[in-house]
Amino acid sequence: MTFRIEFGGGDPDEDGYRTGVIQLGELPESFRAQVRAHWRESDYEASWRAALERGLAGQPAALITDAKPGNWFATWWPLYPRPGGGLFVQQQLLFEEPGGWSWSEPWEHVPERETESEDGPISEWTLSEAEVQAWLDARH
Repeated sequence: MTFRIEFGGGDPDEDGYRTGVIQLGELPESFRAQVRAHWRESDYEASWRAALERGLAGQPAALITDAKPGNWFATWWPLYPRPGGGLFVQQQLLFEEPGGWSWSEPWEHVPERETESEDGPISEWTLSEAEVQAWLDARH
């Protein structure tokens, strides 16, 4: 499996969005992140590093790929420790009420891991400890 999360080259568009990619396996998925409002590009990157370090330490965490605090909305990828090492990853849209969200410690809001919803199985990927550590080491 291949893992990466990063912004592409270039400047933000006229609305302040940067295009990035998250790859969990064979197919990369693009995302657009607002980098001129609440968080800058460096805030996202620091959050990703902290989340992955927390995940490897056996604590729930999340990779945020778009933070919209004024709308109380975020696109995030909760990380759940996997027995024997590594992480389970899910994609979720998060809607929060004002006052109920901590942007400095978003992992406080990661729900318990579920693998089924009322609509059926929840999509989930697995990352090995080695993949996550390689990403962290490449950004030191």
